[in-house]
Amino acid sequence: MNQERRTARFPVLVGLLACLGVMTAVSAEELAFDQIEPAIKYRQNVMEAMGGLVGISAGRLRDGLTFGPALPEVARALQAMTRDAAALFPEGTDFGETEAKPDVWERPEEFARASQTLRERVDSYVAATGQGDRVAMLKAFKAVGEACKSCHKDFRKPHEH
Repeated sequence: MNQERRTARFPVLVGLLACLGVMTAVSAEELAFDQIEPAIKYRQNVMEAMGGLVGISAGRLRDGLTFGPALPEVARALQAMTRDAAALFPEGTDFGETEAKPDVWERPEEFARASQTLRERVDSYVAATGQGDRVAMLKAFKAVGEACKSCHKDFRKPHEH
C-alpha cells in the first residue's frame, strides 16, 4: 500500500477513535457486570494506542522521521483519544489485570483534574502542530509528556521488570 493511501485512511481512524471515546462515557450504573472485563481491556488498548501516538510524535519531533502520518494528524488522533481519559476508568474496573492504582477511584476529583490537564496540554500540542513552529511543537509536546508522567506517578502502579 502506498504512503498516500495509508495517510488518506488516517482521518477515518481519527473519526473512529473519536466515536469510541464517546462510547467510553458510559456511567457506572450502565456498565453491566459482564462488560467490566471488556471495559478494562478497552481501557488498556486505548492507553497503549495513546502511548503509540506519543511515540510517533517523538519519532517525528526528536528523531526527524518523515514517513507515516503527518504530525498534525497524529496530534489530532491523540486529541480524540484524550477527550475524557477519566471516563476510561468507570466504577467496577478497579481489579484484575490493571496497572491503575486504587487512587483512581479513591480520589476521583484529582484524577479528573489530571485528565483535564492532559486534555488542555494535548489541545495546545494540536495547535502548535498546526502552526508548524518546531520550537513551539517541542515545548507543547514536552508539556504533554509531563502531564502523562504526573498522572502515571500518582495513578499508575510502577512497572515490574
